[in-house]
Amino acid sequence: MLRNPLPWARWSYLGLAIWLLALPCLPESRALGLAFDAPVALSSASEAGVNAFSFYAPPGSDASGARLEVLVHTLPAAVAAEMRASGADPFANGKTVYLGVNGPASSLVKRTLLGRDSVGEFYPQVLKKYAIECHWAVLPDGRELLLAFRRPLSTPQEELDSLAEAVCKSLRPSP
Repeated sequence: MLRNPLPWARWSYLGLAIWLLALPCLPESRALGLAFDAPVALSSASEAGVNAFSFYAPPGSDASGARLEVLVHTLPAAVAAEMRASGADPFANGKTVYLGVNGPASSLVKRTLLGRDSVGEFYPQVLKKYAIECHWAVLPDGRELLLAFRRPLSTPQEELDSLAEAVCKSLRPSP
């Protein structure tokens, strides 16, 4: 019978396995050919309009009962170009249609989105019910993206910041 020359080695594998199991598991969410990770469990994608989906936290909640919401809306490049040619701003249109936001933001928010710096807009009080952060970006395939985060005023701002930071950093095209 061979003797193990490193008796502690088996414990190091066990320790590694326990450590890996203890790591926080970030659920992945997918919609419109995009995927992202979130620090909280989100519902599956629910349709929010044309080329738009929302994810809610906690899972099982809807827009009226959610503590947090992630809205993903894509616009084909040709449609965005046509809107600009006719004098319309696709970002302003998306904010109005999907978020009920009209007018200038109260502040700007810097995040990393798709590997690039992104300056988003923050609205601390929309309809006296919600705080909203939204970003606009061009995807690698040419589509344009409206990515928004919404929370009721009763949910702490730190929760929205944590969600927005994780989603923006992890957003990627999915097969």
